[in-house]
Amino acid sequence: MTARADQVAGPAKPPTVTPLAAWNRRSAASLLPGVLLEASVVPHAQYGEALTAADLLLLGQLRAAISAPLILPTQKRVTASDLPVLQRLGVDALMYGVIVTGDAAEGFERVARTFRSALGGQRSRDVPR
Repeated sequence: MTARADQVAGPAKPPTVTPLAAWNRRSAASLLPGVLLEASVVPHAQYGEALTAADLLLLGQLRAAISAPLILPTQKRVTASDLPVLQRLGVDALMYGVIVTGDAAEGFERVARTFRSALGGQRSRDVPR
């Protein structure tokens, strides 16, 4: 049995991906070279919270709906331990933001080192799906 986003327990119902139904696996990625999808889907009130099962379900639905690279901004508190599941879901890259890096450049460097180490030293383009 497959769970739907509205069946997953969590603090809030995740956004629906219904509008993407028309944007199938052959559409934008094949028609517009260089197209990617920034999965900026977190309500502002949830910024900085840990990823939930509902978040992961939504990312899986987005990945299934499109073939374009899926970029996840760090609106939620993404940690190195989240990376394997995000990788298995098909997230192609993270876009680091102050939620995980803090305001200083040193925070960006620290997070990049930590995440790269968690991926076995692989750079994003080298990470297999």
